Amino acid sequence: MEGLRAFLELLALVGLGCVARRVGALGEEAPSHLNAYVVYLAMPALVFATVARLPPGKVVRYALLVLVSVGVAAVCCLVGYGVGRWVGLDRRDAVAVGLASGLGNTGFLGYPVCLSVLGRGGLEAAVFYDFGTTLSVIGAYLLLARGGCPLRMSLRFPPAFAALAGIVWALLRLPLPGVARHALETLGASAVPVIMVSLGASLRWEVAVGRALPVVWGVKLGLSPVLGWLVGPSGWEGRVVVLEAAMPPALMNLVLAELLGLRPHVVATLVFTTTVVALVTVPVVVWWLGGSR
Repeated sequence: MEGLRAFLELLALVGLGCVARRVGALGEEAPSHLNAYVVYLAMPALVFATVARLPPGKVVRYALLVLVSVGVAAVCCLVGYGVGRWVGLDRRDAVAVGLASGLGNTGFLGYPVCLSVLGRGGLEAAVFYDFGTTLSVIGAYLLLARGGCPLRMSLRFPPAFAALAGIVWALLRLPLPGVARHALETLGASAVPVIMVSLGASLRWEVAVGRALPVVWGVKLGLSPVLGWLVGPSGWEGRVVVLEAAMPPALMNLVLAELLGLRPHVVATLVFTTTVVALVTVPVVVWWLGGSR
């Protein structure tokens, strides 16, 4: 039940962000500034400080999570697209549904949730699961785009570079000076509360898009964590897979929508409303994981 309490604390921070926006304490531009702080400073510091001190054996062991992540994303993308077409969506909206069903917010939201619910070990494994999401984004672009560079949008996430640097640091067994480690950990400690407040200040209810919404809700928030439970490894690493698989669609879906010629307002509706629904479904997953130990 500790994990459930940790997630309830995160929900309280999301609520604080909502209230702060409502009363005017945070303006319309505040989420953008908070997100920039997290993406460019706090989260890279948190990720590097976590990964750089991993034993090389753990780095190799966690590589399996990358493959699991890609597999779960691929299956959910295909199921989401197929169901979307079955319920009568045109190809463009079905592609948007498929991407939103498979490409989860495994970094920006997945990191703090895994850290809060499962501790530092959960964050370590989540970093590798998120690598799989990055590869899935690149793969989706390669399959659906015509021309262009697939890395331009998928590598705009500085924590990915921090994770790569941390892996190299760990494999080379380089020491991390105490002052530098303390500074990175202090900066990284601010990532979780700032992310949650920013999320609360960013959430908007959009106009519903008919049959597309229940498809994404069912596949991304329902099928995905069940699939993660079925194919994930045993033990607490498997719980990381389930948690990450339960995350709502990534904001990267909005970038893909622009690059692939999809309808951005449809994708925005799918992302934001599914994120709101996830505030209910993810605690259920956390409670279930606590009871399955």
